[in-house]
Amino acid sequence: MELKKQLRQRFLDLRKSYKDLSHSIENETIVKNTQEVIDSISFKRNKQTKIIKKTDVLDKNKTVGLYWPMQGEVDIMKLAVKFPSKAALPKIKGTKMYYVKYGYNSKMEKSSFSKLMQPQNENKVEPNIIVIPGLSLSINGDRLGFGAGYYDIYISKKRSRKDIIKIGVCFHRDFSEYLPKESHDLTLDYVITDKVIIEI
Repeated sequence: MELKKQLRQRFLDLRKSYKDLSHSIENETIVKNTQEVIDSISFKRNKQTKIIKKTDVLDKNKTVGLYWPMQGEVDIMKLAVKFPSKAALPKIKGTKMYYVKYGYNSKMEKSSFSKLMQPQNENKVEPNIIVIPGLSLSINGDRLGFGAGYYDIYISKKRSRKDIIKIGVCFHRDFSEYLPKESHDLTLDYVITDKVIIEI
């Protein structure tokens, strides 16, 4: 889709200017907002079962899929310390993407996709919550990525896609009212920037 290609280039060019102090502050705000959303998801579940504990905000059974940032993406890796035994990162082999466990001491390697780093291990997991970066995200939960379609394919192959909570993150400068969408494109459950948190 030609429009998507043009938009990708536009947002990639825009990212080259994101090296100032405000960019760092915006990044920290997005990390904080994302943490709050993940916590709120767990609270909703606890409220339904009428079990609420201040000491157990996060459902310990949830695995959270994060990502290793590249090319100016929001750096959300600080969240990994919040889930020391439940954090996971995408691993790409050829045309396939899957998630493996990630810890502070995980050995990393370059993937076959651009400059993306991934864990060397093969301890596969299936996250309940996935944080997904976007070149741009829309108010309707649409996402513009790099165009490889890894996240779209991963989500489409899961039997119960509704059980996977998809959280999209981008800088508000990259936020769009509208983005072109094709039938195979995923729809996010949450859109988070440094200025807004939208539940779709």
